[in-house]
Amino acid sequence: MIKRGRDLWAMLLLSLAAGACTVEDGVVIEDPEGDAAVTPTRDRPTSNPDGARGDDATLGDGSVTPGGDATVNPGGDGGSSGDGGGVGPAPASPERCDDGLDNDLDGRVDEDCPCLPMATQPCFDGNPNFAGRGPCARGMQTCEGTGEFGNWSACAGSGMPALETCDMQDNDCDGEIDEGCICRLGETRGCYGGPPATRGVGLCRDGMQTCVMGVGGQSAWGPCAGEQLPTPDMCDGLDNDCDGRNDEECQCRPGQTRPCYEGPAGSAGVGACRMGTQSCIASPTFGSTWGGCEMQTLPSSEDCTDRVDNDCNGRLDCTDARCVGTLECRPCMTGGQRFTLTTTPADVLFVVDRSGSMNSRTPDGTTRWNALVSAVRAVLPALDTSLYMGLIIYPEPDMCGVRASPHVPVVQPSASVISSYLAARAPPNTALTPTLAALQTAELYFRTNTSPRRRFVVLATDGAPNCGSTVAQVVSQIAYIRSAHRADVFVLGIPGGDLTLYPSLNAMAQAGGRARSGAVQFYEASSTSTLEAALRAITAATASCTYGLSSAPSRPDLVTVQFDGRMVPRDAANGWSYADATNRVIRFNGSSCNDLNSGTVRTVNASFNCGT
Repeated sequence: MIKRGRDLWAMLLLSLAAGACTVEDGVVIEDPEGDAAVTPTRDRPTSNPDGARGDDATLGDGSVTPGGDATVNPGGDGGSSGDGGGVGPAPASPERCDDGLDNDLDGRVDEDCPCLPMATQPCFDGNPNFAGRGPCARGMQTCEGTGEFGNWSACAGSGMPALETCDMQDNDCDGEIDEGCICRLGETRGCYGGPPATRGVGLCRDGMQTCVMGVGGQSAWGPCAGEQLPTPDMCDGLDNDCDGRNDEECQCRPGQTRPCYEGPAGSAGVGACRMGTQSCIASPTFGSTWGGCEMQTLPSSEDCTDRVDNDCNGRLDCTDARCVGTLECRPCMTGGQRFTLTTTPADVLFVVDRSGSMNSRTPDGTTRWNALVSAVRAVLPALDTSLYMGLIIYPEPDMCGVRASPHVPVVQPSASVISSYLAARAPPNTALTPTLAALQTAELYFRTNTSPRRRFVVLATDGAPNCGSTVAQVVSQIAYIRSAHRADVFVLGIPGGDLTLYPSLNAMAQAGGRARSGAVQFYEASSTSTLEAALRAITAATASCTYGLSSAPSRPDLVTVQFDGRMVPRDAANGWSYADATNRVIRFNGSSCNDLNSGTVRTVNASFNCGT
């Protein structure tokens, strides 16, 4: 019995070696064609560990047959040989012995298949369709056992598919290289992120992109490095915005200057009027523009006694139509004299509010700020020889900020510089009014800069202070300036129609020592003309009560003195009197001196034997 079994197995082995028969379920079957058609198979439950699509089978051309088996090529590349796109994973099918593939996708190769001990075969324990493609190289397995037949060991050394990494390799073993990749690693190309029409125009130039590893192992183009995109015109003679035109938004080249004049045509260079200078300013957004006209001197109202053509019409003092018939221009009789009066110069520091409310309109249609600028231009030029003037603007630059020193120090002459500063600094859109801080800057300036001259402050404001300060604090600061530096403070108020501001402005005026009589104790202004009149009254009030005559009178006893055409008596108590033995200096006393200091007197004339 034992011998018969041995003979049967020997015949089986010889048949298999000759390829003349097959074995199915342990029964030897002759092959009528004389060759082996298939290898033994075993039906078992189908698993799908590699994500195969159910029981579909991949055909040789890459197509799929629902419910079929994968047609593979044992010993070949394990995949399709068609010319379609890359192959996909094969579905699970019954394990086929001796093909070195994991047909049933259970992670084992030719398991339970008999083999001759010590035999070896190439193997692949991944999805059969990927065998031999890209990194999916076959490994080797050995037949293990000590009997006549053994079992195949685990497949060792076979490769596995990976994510496609766009590196010119078939990383996922599907027969295609870098499929789905935007670019190949290390590849470069030109790039440009600006509007297409600007590419290569003007200063605009391409940059360079490099292909880099992206999310999930896929390639992606990196940032565009080195490109030159459109920028706002810099007014440098180049096409910065790449529209094919150079500096089209530029009125001028930044830093460039040119002469300017805003007065009537033909008045520049006549009398007191002088041209100024404009500077080209780069815009914070794009282009450039001409700034304000600085250092110019514009026409002002004619002063009939200062020997200056103030209105720049070519006619001086009494030859000007405005002065004809005025007291100071009436002819003197034979032997008569008319005197030019001079006084000791004083220091005047203007402290000017430029908060947003100064943009409000006055009854004559202009803004409060422009009305103030016009009044300054009209009044200050004629005072350059009699006053040393300076300027503080607040807030500056914006919000509650105030500079630690004046914008214009107290010097002579300075009228043109002050006018230019005011013209170039329109009020910001803010209601913040740091009056206290501005007056503290004025006090610090007086404390650190001594002067032999009399000192005054002109506070021009249109409202109550804020920025953390109160009216009471401002009033206290004004009083301190007056007591510590003997500097009276004139309050030029521009309150508009807001009656609630009057008490605050009155309190400031009282603290400054130059309050006016009546219900409104500050110098009130509501239009360009009233601003000019108030400013003239204030600057007149800074005059000393002592004046010098241009020459000694030939008849001292016949000299008459007038305030705005009103006779001032020669009186040591409340009129005028000679202050020295040469009779070339006169002093105003008592109520006459008070009239001068009140700002109500505009002109002072002295003459004898002249028309009245």
